[in-house]
Amino acid sequence: MLFLGLGTGLGSTLIWETNVLPLELGDLPYGSGDTIEDYLGKIGNEQLGEKEWKREVLRAVLLLRSRLLPIMSFLVAECEEVRPTAERN
Repeated sequence: MLFLGLGTGLGSTLIWETNVLPLELGDLPYGSGDTIEDYLGKIGNEQLGEKEWKREVLRAVLLLRSRLLPIMSFLVAECEEVRPTAERN
């Protein structure tokens, strides 16, 4: 599951089974020289207005999902291969 937390900025985490991988997606370039959190965070909501902001959130989620799903699937598969040999501290 890709968790996106919308607040003052954009929080993002990849979660699968008992694993949690924090991401820094808020710093991704988006729009014309801005970052994605400039659009999806509190400032974006204030500047765009709620209706346009909701459209932008949907657009960004669909874009992130289409671009990140293959990468996330690969990362999860790689971590699953490493897990049996890993030791816990």
